[in-house]
Order: sequence, then structure tokens, then C-alpha cells
Amino acid sequence: MSWIDKIKTNIEITTGDGKVYAPLYLITQKSKEYNFAEFVFPEIKGTLVKRELAKGARHQWDLTFQGDDHLDVALEFERSADDKRPWRVYHPMYGNLIVQPTQISFDASGINTTKITVDVIETITEEAPIVDVDPTDKTINDVEDLKATAAESFTANVDPDVGDVNQMQNDIGTVYEIGSANVLSGDQANEYFNQFNDALSKSLNAASDTLSAAQSMIDLMYFPAIFTSELRGRLNILRDQFLALGEQLSDFIDPNSKSIYETNAGAVVGAMIQASVNPIDGDFGSKNDVLEVIEFIMDVYNQYISNIDSLQTDNGGSPQSYVPDYNAQTGLNSLVNYAVSQLFNIATTAQQQRTLILEADSNVIVLAHRFYGLGVDDSTINTFIAQNNIGASEYLIIRKGRILTYYI
Repeated sequence: MSWIDKIKTNIEITTGDGKVYAPLYLITQKSKEYNFAEFVFPEIKGTLVKRELAKGARHQWDLTFQGDDHLDVALEFERSADDKRPWRVYHPMYGNLIVQPTQISFDASGINTTKITVDVIETITEEAPIVDVDPTDKTINDVEDLKATAAESFTANVDPDVGDVNQMQNDIGTVYEIGSANVLSGDQANEYFNQFNDALSKSLNAASDTLSAAQSMIDLMYFPAIFTSELRGRLNILRDQFLALGEQLSDFIDPNSKSIYETNAGAVVGAMIQASVNPIDGDFGSKNDVLEVIEFIMDVYNQYISNIDSLQTDNGGSPQSYVPDYNAQTGLNSLVNYAVSQLFNIATTAQQQRTLILEADSNVIVLAHRFYGLGVDDSTINTFIAQNNIGASEYLIIRKGRILTYYI
């Protein structure tokens, strides 16, 4: 079929409840990522990239229902989209697809049309391999194993001198200054301070007991992962610490200073993974919340890989050579890949975010009932108000045209 014939064909969407819709559509892009791992080896220039199978492609579709009954058809489509089973789609440009929607926005402000923007991810129909171990428990155990591996690698690669001890203490002070300014719990503040002092004390003896110094320093880097605050706040703290550790990246010339950076910045990345498996209520309220966490973590991890790659020398054949530690890096890579795969599993079952442009004047009670139903404790009203940042001026009336967000 020629491309001309293809664009004349409508998209056809079979939702999870079996209903079929054929809206007008715009030709949009799709994106695809691959599961991969990077490896570097002593005395071998370059990076070995092991690419595995592709992740599900992502699409953002612009759909339009038109005609006298466009509002009714759009409402029926919205109800069908609430079914959690995947959609089967024939797309003129991309063929037959099985997808899960992650976000849908409705705009019925047109005279004779309802415009719908929907984000989807291509999905497989079979469940992921069944494992006996709980993913959270596995991730926590893997974190502890990685911390031990990182400390052992540090001991094997770093023979600390006075300058190295100064760098370790600077790193300890830098991350603690950022973290201590954001810890909310008084008990945790005390515990964090004790960990800070322990890391400082042991770093002074790093030349004689390198392993203990490394272990205490790494524990400090991980500590913000368990702060009693919402996940995005913890991730922001850890990202700020990561960026601060790399501010003098170009000054790391000798292999010891590079290994210290590798260990501490890698620990911060690991702490992000630990934080992601310890969410509090509301952290993963929607699919978009989960996908944003995945993107946040991967951005920092990819920057970390880029940073240590820039520090690497052409080979490991001289005393001034630096090559990232194989065991520490493969352990961190496995931890990141596994945790992200589990977050994607959470995303497929999380709530979908919906947005619409209000068709007529209304109020918070009517709208809360429309989207969530009303409870005896007014919880759905409070939820709706919080999700839409509704202030006192809108308590009595919400005007036509207001963009509203809700979750199903």
C-alpha cells in the first residue's frame, strides 16, 4: 500500500471493553528506547555496549471526534478508556499495535468537535516472568550488595594520601550540607548527623582502614533515600548532591580522585533507586508520576555514566591510568535496570491522568461528584480541590473553559 493510500485510511481503536472507535487523527511521531548496558575494560579503548530488546514504543496521538453527536461519542470513548485492559489499534502509519494509555486530555471547546490528546505505550500481552521474591525486597537486598561491592572496589582501587582524605571530607561535607537542610524528621536529623560525624572520623583513618572509611562514606551518601518526605523531594535532594559532587569534575586528574568521585556519585545514584522503592502515599498517584520518576533517575544515571567515561584514560597500563571498576559498574547497571523495569510495571497499573476543558460553569461539589463520587467525609472534594489548585475564589463557581485534572 502506498503512503498516499495509507493516509487516507482512518485509525481504528478497539478499547479494552471491545468497543471500536475511528476518530480523525493527525500523523504524529513515535519514540523507542532500548534496554542496554555499557562496559569498559582495562587496556581496551572505547566502550562495549550490550543492547537487549527494545522497550515499548511511545506515541502521543491527536484524535478528533466531529459531528452533531461528537460530545456523546467522546463521552462513550472516555468511559471505554476507563477499562484497564489494553487497546488494540490499527494505525495507518504504524500498523497493528497493542497499547496502554497513560494520559488522556479532552477539549470540547470547539463548535463541532472534541479534540483528544492521548499518550500511549506499546505493551506486550504476556505478563513479565513470575519471580518468587518481592521486587521491593530484591531491590533493597541488591542495594546492600552494591554498597558492599562499592566499598570493596574503593579499597582495591584507592590507596588514600592526604589529598585523597581531603577530597573525601569535602564530599562528605558537601552532601551533608545539602541533605541536612532538607531533613524533616528530628530523629532522622540526629541520626544523619551521627552518620556524618562517623564518616568524617573514619575518613581521617582512611589510610590505615580504607574499607571502614569507604563503608561509612557510602552509607552517608545513601541516607537521604530514607528521609520521611515525598519521593520527588528526596530525588531532588539526591540530584543536587550528585551535581555538587561533580562541580570540580575537570579537576580530578589522578586515579584516586577519579575513583573517589566514581564511588560517591555512584552511591547517590544507588540511593535514588532505594528511594524509588520506598514511596509514600501519593508518590505514584498516576502513570505520569511513575514515568517522571523513571525519566528523572535515568537522566541522572546517564549523566553519571557520561561523567566517569570522560574521566577514563585510554588504557589501564600505567600507574596514572583510570578505568571505572567493572564490578561496581555492572552492579549499579543491573540495579538501575531492574528497578526501572519494576517501575514500568507499576506504571501499567497506576491511575491515568485525565484533563478536560470545562464545558459550562460548575462548582467543586458537582465536579467532585462527577469525577469521583461523593464520600461522607468530603475526601473526594478535598482531593479534587488539591489536584486542581482551586483557591477560595473558585469554591462557589468554576468558570467554563477552566482546564481540570482528574485521575481514573
